[in-house]
Amino acid sequence: MSFTITRRLGLLVVLAVVACLAVIAVQLVALRAALEQERMASVKSQVQSAISMARGFAAAAANGQISDAEAQERAKAAMRAIRFGQNDYIFVYRPDGVNLVLGPRPELEGKNLSELKDPNGVFYVRELLGAVKRGGDFVRYMFPRPGKTEPAAKLAYAAGVEPWGWIVGTGVYVDDLDQVFYAAAATALMWAAGLLALLVASAWYLARGLVRPVKAMTAAMGDLAAGKLDAEIPGVGRKDEVGAMADAVAVFKSNAIERRRLEDEQHAAEARATAARKADMVRLADQFEQAVGGIIAMVSSAATELEATATT
Repeated sequence: MSFTITRRLGLLVVLAVVACLAVIAVQLVALRAALEQERMASVKSQVQSAISMARGFAAAAANGQISDAEAQERAKAAMRAIRFGQNDYIFVYRPDGVNLVLGPRPELEGKNLSELKDPNGVFYVRELLGAVKRGGDFVRYMFPRPGKTEPAAKLAYAAGVEPWGWIVGTGVYVDDLDQVFYAAAATALMWAAGLLALLVASAWYLARGLVRPVKAMTAAMGDLAAGKLDAEIPGVGRKDEVGAMADAVAVFKSNAIERRRLEDEQHAAEARATAARKADMVRLADQFEQAVGGIIAMVSSAATELEATATT
């Protein structure tokens, strides 16, 4: 399959677009990962801060400054008051699933919530309890935002507090990350569309500036090859590669014209020589005819005289 200049330029545009889209895709994936990593780091930091605070109360109880029960109550009160982000909060569970701290829903404190599950069937309290066994881990589940009933994606982190055996955690909604991601994707696609339009326009301009002169040059060379030496050479005088090609073809045309002139002169000389030879042959033939005629006349005259003599 032959590739014309237009096809090659089109292929370059396609490759450029594919490369651009690939780069955009990689950047968007990296952006999504970075946004999520930032959110995960924030969640983990809040849990670690709450755990450090609880350990401070536990240390005070261990030193005899306050009783263990008072230390636990103070720790629960302090964590119950924590708010960050978009009114996010800290929650605390016992290993058996009984809730100890649940800031916005204090009526659920003291109840076993291990049977709660999200619309996807995830027992998220059990998953949070299991995260402690892994040394602290993240859990994903669906949970309605405060004041709403529609479940939204949530990312939680939970870790344990010794010596009380508490499971301390918090969660943040991550559905807004999708909004940020889609907004960035839309912006990137707009830039890609603009780049595509620029590439197509540039390719069209280049193809128009190259293909048309080359086609005209090809037609002129075809005319010259067919013997039409009066064909006009397009592009002569241009200061680019097309102009250089046109100048070379113009030299070819000049040489062809000169060669034809020499051939015409040679043919004319040959014609003159042929005519001269023919004239010489005619002249010789005339001379021969005259000579033969003279001889015949002499013989005829002699014969007549002999006949007359014989008669007398």
